[in-house]
Amino acid sequence: MQHIAPLLQTLLWVGLIAGLALRFHKPVHDILTALATRISGGSGVKLGPVEITAQLLPQEPDRQRAKAEPEILELVQNDAQPVSPPIPRQKVEARYYQAEDLALRALQAEFGATMSRQVTTGRDPGFDGVFSKDRRLYVVEVKYYTSFANIEKLRLSADQIASTLKTLGWPNVTLLLAVVFEQPDAIARYESRIRESLIGSSIAIELKTFALPELRSRFGIGPPNDG
Repeated sequence: MQHIAPLLQTLLWVGLIAGLALRFHKPVHDILTALATRISGGSGVKLGPVEITAQLLPQEPDRQRAKAEPEILELVQNDAQPVSPPIPRQKVEARYYQAEDLALRALQAEFGATMSRQVTTGRDPGFDGVFSKDRRLYVVEVKYYTSFANIEKLRLSADQIASTLKTLGWPNVTLLLAVVFEQPDAIARYESRIRESLIGSSIAIELKTFALPELRSRFGIGPPNDG
């Protein structure tokens, strides 16, 4: 009897394990299948409390340049005014990227949220920034103007982004449109007109306006040397 007891104990454990395996075979199989599908197909991305169904990837540098090129070219053309010497393209480009960087930094500080910069799902032109706050997803688009703001093109750009976001099907999404002006007085000249142009959009749009000199001062950056 002393030698049979361990054998009986082993048989009981084997029987228990076999019974559990038979009882929960289907749930375990379903879980493993779902995990395998999720790994092979790519899962969604969770930003804070918001989960989006498309996978966000870093945008390649050449795609970033392709997205920025038309806007930089328009800035160069608008700066070629007879009343003052035009700013060289290289300096316009530097200001463009500085305005984008500082606006994203300002928004991140204002909303107190970690922002993913220059990302794409592969089915869009790319987003300047994406973050979540209070169970809402924010997609950031930054625009920079040296002198003249083309409101019609701005509205068209917002409509295109709105159409892309509706296609992606992201829930509770807001387009955060950050407009940076080179001249502080341009905010008073253009802000209300931009707000009016955005009325009736197919998604929620929140407008933030900045003056580049103020952003430079806020983050301890000196004025540009256009020498």
